[in-house]
Amino acid sequence: MDAKQNPEQLASSEIESSFDIERIFEELKSVLKERGLTYKQLADRIGVTEGAVKKTLTAEDISLGRLSTVAEAAGVTVRELFRRLDRADEVRFQLSAAQELYFSQHPKTLRFFLLLLEASASVVMKEQKLAAEKCARYLDELEKLGLVVGEGLERRPKTQAKILKWNPNGPYAKTQNRKITQQLVDHLYAQDVSARLIRNRASGYMLPSTQEEFVARMQALSKEFMSRARKENSALPREQLKSVTWAFLMGDFDVWHAILDGEEL
Repeated sequence: MDAKQNPEQLASSEIESSFDIERIFEELKSVLKERGLTYKQLADRIGVTEGAVKKTLTAEDISLGRLSTVAEAAGVTVRELFRRLDRADEVRFQLSAAQELYFSQHPKTLRFFLLLLEASASVVMKEQKLAAEKCARYLDELEKLGLVVGEGLERRPKTQAKILKWNPNGPYAKTQNRKITQQLVDHLYAQDVSARLIRNRASGYMLPSTQEEFVARMQALSKEFMSRARKENSALPREQLKSVTWAFLMGDFDVWHAILDGEEL
């Protein structure tokens, strides 16, 4: 599909030639699974039988109008559905645990590698105003990690991918999560009250069961608004939207012990 072409503006007859119908149906099934929806529940939302839904999702073709009806009943727009397919098509390179660990400790090398995925070393060196010696050191580090091939400043990434993928529970993700969370907290506390941001810190003693309930409620609230954000992002022009991030922090921490265990007077 042409990147500039709006999927919702395609004629129904163009769906079969522009998209793999089977992949569209598989993506719809993934949406249903994510939202915990059964075929019966989807059928009830559309106003048809469960058998009709199953037949639709195994057909060899489908009109754009029908696809839109089924997708919206599942909780996504056609545009969002095709965006999901586009993201699935992106080639991603999975970092190893050793590579993740190294990048978590050497963020500048990671930045250099990300730039190298988009351009040659000579271009990166020129645009970033790097000395040849420094560029060579970055390439040496990447070669030790098994990420580049070639000789000298002509070394290039082994992968053709433009996007890196890492373990969400690995060392790099944990390091980045800590950094981003700290940056977010620092940013929020630096804002003026007129920014209408919640800046409330509290502590107290509670039962473990009470803490678990607290966490569950906050997670449910965050999930609710994340769902709304996804729908608005898929349905509205970006210029009408505002970039927002949030974090709920809770942990075992005794304020008084922290004060008493602090620096000596």
